[in-house]
Amino acid sequence: MLIKPEKMLRFKVIVPEEYEYDLLDSLISLGAIHLKPLVHGSRTHLPLLLQLIVENRISSEKIDISEAYKIIIKSTYKDDILRLEMEKIYEEYKEINYYREIIEKLLEINMSPLVFKKEFKKLVFKWYYADKKFLRILINELRKNRVVVKTIFLSSEEIIIVLVYSKDLDIEISNIISKYKLKEVRLPEWMYTSSDFIFSSIDRRIRELKRRTFDLLSELATLLISSFEYEQASRVQLLELALNACKNIYDNILLVEEMLEEAIVIKTTRKIFEEKNLDILKKFEIEQKMLNIYRKLFETSEIDEKLIDELMKKEYCKIYPTVCNDIEQEVLNIEKLKAIKKIIEKYLAKFPTTSFLRKKIGDIELSIFIGNKDHLDEIEKEIIKIGAAMEFLDIDTSESAILIAHKTINEQDINSVMERYKMNKIEIPDYILENITTAIERIDQELNEKIEKIKLLILFLIIDYHIKKRKITLDDPLYLKLFNELETLKMKKLEARMIPSDKRFEIIKNIIDDTEKVIKSLKENYNILQNIGKEPNIEKIYLDEEYMLKIIEEFVDLGKNILSLQPFIESLLNAQSHIQGLTLLHNRRVFIADGWIPEKYVNYLKETIISKIPRIIYFRIRDVVIGEEAPTLLNKKGILRYFVSLTLLRGIPNYWEIDPTLIFTLLFLTMYGLMFGDIGLGAIISSLGFLLYRSDKEIFGISKENTKTLGVLSLFAGISSMIFGLFYGMAFLADILPWKILKPVHDPYTIIGIALLFGVVQLIIAMSINIINDINEKNYYHAFFGGTGLIGLIYYICGVYLAYLVIDNGYNLSILTTPKALPFIIIISSTLIIVLISAFLKFLKTGESEEITNGIIELLEMIVAYPANSLSYIRLAAFAIAHEVFGILAIELSSILSVPIGYFITNILVLSIEAFAVGIQALRLTYYEFSTKFFRGGGQEFIPVSPSAITIAQK
Repeated sequence: MLIKPEKMLRFKVIVPEEYEYDLLDSLISLGAIHLKPLVHGSRTHLPLLLQLIVENRISSEKIDISEAYKIIIKSTYKDDILRLEMEKIYEEYKEINYYREIIEKLLEINMSPLVFKKEFKKLVFKWYYADKKFLRILINELRKNRVVVKTIFLSSEEIIIVLVYSKDLDIEISNIISKYKLKEVRLPEWMYTSSDFIFSSIDRRIRELKRRTFDLLSELATLLISSFEYEQASRVQLLELALNACKNIYDNILLVEEMLEEAIVIKTTRKIFEEKNLDILKKFEIEQKMLNIYRKLFETSEIDEKLIDELMKKEYCKIYPTVCNDIEQEVLNIEKLKAIKKIIEKYLAKFPTTSFLRKKIGDIELSIFIGNKDHLDEIEKEIIKIGAAMEFLDIDTSESAILIAHKTINEQDINSVMERYKMNKIEIPDYILENITTAIERIDQELNEKIEKIKLLILFLIIDYHIKKRKITLDDPLYLKLFNELETLKMKKLEARMIPSDKRFEIIKNIIDDTEKVIKSLKENYNILQNIGKEPNIEKIYLDEEYMLKIIEEFVDLGKNILSLQPFIESLLNAQSHIQGLTLLHNRRVFIADGWIPEKYVNYLKETIISKIPRIIYFRIRDVVIGEEAPTLLNKKGILRYFVSLTLLRGIPNYWEIDPTLIFTLLFLTMYGLMFGDIGLGAIISSLGFLLYRSDKEIFGISKENTKTLGVLSLFAGISSMIFGLFYGMAFLADILPWKILKPVHDPYTIIGIALLFGVVQLIIAMSINIINDINEKNYYHAFFGGTGLIGLIYYICGVYLAYLVIDNGYNLSILTTPKALPFIIIISSTLIIVLISAFLKFLKTGESEEITNGIIELLEMIVAYPANSLSYIRLAAFAIAHEVFGILAIELSSILSVPIGYFITNILVLSIEAFAVGIQALRLTYYEFSTKFFRGGGQEFIPVSPSAITIAQK
């Protein structure tokens, strides 16, 4: 079944600025919508003049300064520099235009500004602003005094009167001017010249003002765009930081689990150590023999070295080498202290001071060693040869202390001998040398401490090992609660929540800050906490357990809070990144959501938008217009979601074409089995595929999801191999069935014929799909007259029939001249002519010469590519034959090496090389010969706003 992408509808919503959060919440609650990417969204919503400037569609000469002034005044505040500069420009612009109007009106009465500056012998030229109220009276009085009066009415409703009179009337006219308080008109000095020069100067000055205005508008547009983009980027960046905080929480869950296990180790160890109750260890299912060893160790005040040695042989020391080394070192330290105590006790009466223990007296040194008694005679002989004096002192039944007095120069020789016999040198602590009276007491105290430390180390070792091996927890409600909550965080089994719109981004910022604080505290204390079970001492056992639990509880609480918000934050980031802000004026702003929604959710869209947004400026839902871009919602339900990858490797289908996923899958699997038909090897491929599908790990750098996809493809490819293996009667390259439906090696013509027929069917299907796609796009011309349209399909079917006639007649080409073939030759010739004629007619209609070129290319492709594409499918037969040839190779190798070895080597070779090569060939035929006849691609995948395209319940 061929699947057409799910029908989409286009929607657009515009809301006022104060309802931005309501819009975002509505989009998130809808979930299954695809928003149009935001590309320079703010530019399209600038005032038209600013938009034209940003897009370089207007020059400074065409700027309307009055319109620019209005835009800048409305878009800026009172003391803004841009506004102040624009006010200066606008005032100058008005003034220049005002003077231009005066000059133009003056020229209309055939006068020039020069006459008001030039001195005449008998005449005087003056001009004044007059008041409309007494204009008539003024003119009558002036005319009575023999003055020539001309009136200029300006568009600003101002009136100028031009007076021409004789000089001898100067006093009388001056009195009249004073009487009516007339103000003389004064132009800038540069205007008292010829009219041509005045207008050229005015034009030059206005061009300069427009250039300055253009610069101001450019700067304003940049500021408006930048302000929106900065605000948008700030919000997006904050949301990205919040998602990163979620990731940090999730990435540290395992670390916190480890810390919690260490806390349990501490608590259990403390309980056993303080209560001296080893029965608690029984819950760890430790074998009785080991429990007896532990009991002997803990119930005696001495350290039994045999028991320690037996313990060190266990697997603990492979897991905790540092702890075991510490135990061995402490045992050695105890032996050394015992040796020192024995020496002091023996020589205390003879030497009441410690002088005899000092390392050096003159050129004589005293060295003390401790070790096994087995080689004392050999040691004595070598020491005497060196010229040193020595004495033995029993420590216990197996060990002895050796005191050697020697010259300083012999120290290296003495040490070499003792190392060879594995005798450990003893360094005398300073407190013994300082006061021999208290030395014995200090040694006993230190021995007790070290014995307690060994017991503590062993206890930590046992408990840490068994707790982590068996994942045993205490019956403590708090620990059980924390473990369960950490497991919930790890599995992300949290109910999704929304953040209230009130102070939303402030809340998100607080979450980010809290996460940084908790993670920092976690990192700072981790090194201390994780080593409690590995390098413990008496002080560490009493580490503040509450402090550790406080850190863990803070982490868990924060994790529950932020991970429950993660789906909402992801959705909010998606929506926030796509809504467009419209900043027309500084006192008005709106937000726009533009996108697509599957038709089945349209009613839900209407209900949600209308019910959740109090005020909507614009809301429209419409059908997608033919040829318009729209996202493609691919079918990813069930097992089919794993086969979508076959389509995506070729590209994303555009909205107007058929989704080829199902047919890609069927053809790929069929061709794979046809080329690699083998029951046994197919079963291996299927098994490997199943293991990959069930795997929850990255393999060779392939993500978990892609690993599952590869597993499913391998599983079904193996099944296809097994099915065709039944036809070929082959398993592991051996003939296992008494009958064979197909014998590729023995009957190559049949398998080649099947391969070619399979290719013909594929190409016919491909061209049929192309016709359907063209009709969907209403491209009827290409659907009927294109090389891959109906004409091309007719050409190909007729060509296949003629090829069959030639082959069926022993490759005798004369069959093409018979009446049987003649109608098909005429049809083929006609289709080629129709393709050329239709291209020429389209050229006449559109006037585009490329149409003729495209027609010629399609013609050549029909003549050359179609036969070549068909013959490419012979490779299906070639690989099927090659697989059976490998079976013959296995037989030959078996005669040389032995049957098992011969077949084993050949099967490994086939599985590692041919199985992969067959997959490549199946993909090539699918993607090149087949899909190029119809696949457009270039689509965009439908990406829902919400991660799972589900409604998030508002909490």
